[in-house]
Amino acid sequence: MAIDYWHEFLPGHTYHAYNHAVSDQNIFNSDFDYTDFLMKYKKYISPYVDTYAYCLMPNHFHLLFKVKEYESLIAKAKLDPTNASMNLMKSENYIINLFCHNGKEC
Repeated sequence: MAIDYWHEFLPGHTYHAYNHAVSDQNIFNSDFDYTDFLMKYKKYISPYVDTYAYCLMPNHFHLLFKVKEYESLIAKAKLDPTNASMNLMKSENYIINLFCHNGKEC
């Protein structure tokens, strides 16, 4: 049976995310690995979250962050035309259309 490990991070919510290496292996084997992880986190994750704390250890890491509010995510998505951003904007349009079709003001 397959296990679904994906989790949806909701806007405005705070999360403790962590990951551990398999068995006695390490995730980080050198200073470069730590730096590389943090640079990728800064590029791909930090625009969408407010990071409160992190701890990187050789075989696991912890992240404490709050996902930015929905309006902030939409504003960022409009500046970043990736597939994920386009899907987020489609969800905004879906929500707007849902309200319009339910007789509410658009």
